[in-house]
Amino acid sequence: MLREFVRECPLPIGTEENNSAEAQMWVLLRQVQEEIEAEKKFDIVVCDRSVIDIYAYFLSVRKKFGSSAELDKIAEEIFKNWGKTYSHVFKLPPAFSAPEDNFRSASPEWQTEIDRLVNANISELGIETHDVPLASLRDRVDSVLNVVKF
Repeated sequence: MLREFVRECPLPIGTEENNSAEAQMWVLLRQVQEEIEAEKKFDIVVCDRSVIDIYAYFLSVRKKFGSSAELDKIAEEIFKNWGKTYSHVFKLPPAFSAPEDNFRSASPEWQTEIDRLVNANISELGIETHDVPLASLRDRVDSVLNVVKF
């Protein structure tokens, strides 16, 4: 299971107001790096985030703050190519409020926007997703294990 590293980003990142395309690019590249390293150590790699949803954040931030043509092209290429490497994508519907930690956005509107972009990204890649039920942790884990037959 890849660890969360977004808080290590040296650029302003977190909420929809404190973010940038450059920060999201840092996260996108770090995600690929972490996945490559994990694949060399483990038979199965589970990611809480993927390039699919990080690209959604990139698109949202780019729309609000702008981006360079170079960053846009690189981010899109990573999304289109690396995004196809996932054997399974599991999606938990947005149902929980983000904690008020002055890092993550608690805005339901932004959460809805990101979810819409994630769904559009998944659709663009043509990847089959598996919905994870809003249930106990054990039931969620069981639903994933039933799909991967592990």
